[in-house]
Amino acid sequence: MSKKESLTSIAVIGHVDHGKSTLMGHFLYQIGAVDPRVMKKHETDADGLGMSSWKWAYILDAFQEEKEKGKTMDIAFRRFEIDNRDFVLIDNPGHRDFTKHTIAGLSTADACILVISAGKGEIEAGLEAGDELTPSGQTLEHTLIASVLGIKDVIVVVNKMDNAKYSEERFKECKQILVDFLKKIQSPWIKMIDKIPFIPISGLEGDNFITHSEKIPWYKGPTLKEAIAKISVPEDLSDKELRLVVYDAYQEPGIGLVGYGRIISGKIKVNDRVVVAPGIRKATVKTLWDDEEEISTASSGMDINFLLKGEAEEDLLRGAVIGLDKQIPSSKPRMKVRLLYLGVQPLVLGNILILHVGSNHVEAEIESIEKVHLKNSKYKNTPRDIDGKPIMVFTEEVASVILQTKNPIVAEKQSDIPKLGRVILRKKGRVIAAAVVEDILD
Repeated sequence: MSKKESLTSIAVIGHVDHGKSTLMGHFLYQIGAVDPRVMKKHETDADGLGMSSWKWAYILDAFQEEKEKGKTMDIAFRRFEIDNRDFVLIDNPGHRDFTKHTIAGLSTADACILVISAGKGEIEAGLEAGDELTPSGQTLEHTLIASVLGIKDVIVVVNKMDNAKYSEERFKECKQILVDFLKKIQSPWIKMIDKIPFIPISGLEGDNFITHSEKIPWYKGPTLKEAIAKISVPEDLSDKELRLVVYDAYQEPGIGLVGYGRIISGKIKVNDRVVVAPGIRKATVKTLWDDEEEISTASSGMDINFLLKGEAEEDLLRGAVIGLDKQIPSSKPRMKVRLLYLGVQPLVLGNILILHVGSNHVEAEIESIEKVHLKNSKYKNTPRDIDGKPIMVFTEEVASVILQTKNPIVAEKQSDIPKLGRVILRKKGRVIAAAVVEDILD
């Protein structure tokens, strides 16, 4: 694979105020991915707002409102290089009001960095279960989303070690709390827990970024840079049908409406005729850019900017999926999914949920419950059938259900294109289920 084809996307996740943006902004500066002149401006901006310690976060928090409020509100993307290999960092919001953005960022990521705080009571707050009235912690939701979406390359950063006086005991306590949680939610990560690096770090001070910190002599594992360098190269899906997930679209003066997104499968080239789904209108690919370099073709695993001309330009919005005109992405309103239910109240026929696929989301109704898999259920003897058909699913049960979406959304069978075949279901702002798409129905 060439350098451009080996681009690896890494989503940064975790609870609000656990220091994700400060951590990664400081790290990018330390590895030379930030121009010193730009950094000087961030310092001036931070000082002007009386928030000098937030200068590192400003590298990723691009919007003025984010700077003023001191929190990430939308996905931020940043390219960087380690050992002649290209990466793109996806900085996700930690506040529950922006979970939909986090799901979009995670949906196409190849790996993730989970940031937990060693500060007193902070990892505990991030893992609060909540209830129907009280929101759950975002460490809980982000970890659930990332693990069930199939992300297998994971780095856990135990941040704010300076707040914990670089205590090995607190580090071990944080690690055990997270491991216990992963067991509780039946996370696939438990099966590979011995391979997941847990790195003690101070994002503010830069400890264990590139070299081992003298303040943490008891830690012998990889630095953050070393751990990132060991992330697996993503599987090459360039031989499959084109699926380009649109992250954003913006007006570029003198050029037009430019799209930005990730190719999760297939190839695209200049002059291709494409469809922007969900929709059937067509357009022609006029220009492609990798970073700021104009290119003639792009393939699976690349993040690109692109310019289309034609009727389908009007459909170019965040959440859209682009395919070739002879390989139109499926956007049928019904699908069969196999889900793990994690809600508090039973899931019943007719429930209206928010279905997230890729970087898009729509309302969906539980049309039917085809089967409840009762092998490990605590409720296997609880009545739930009418005329021999199940009408509800209880917490921590696995079930096959038919979903009817209110509006079209692009989804694929998980066996065909995995990143468009894994979905998240939310209700009242909470993640209540994770699922894989078993079939697309007429």
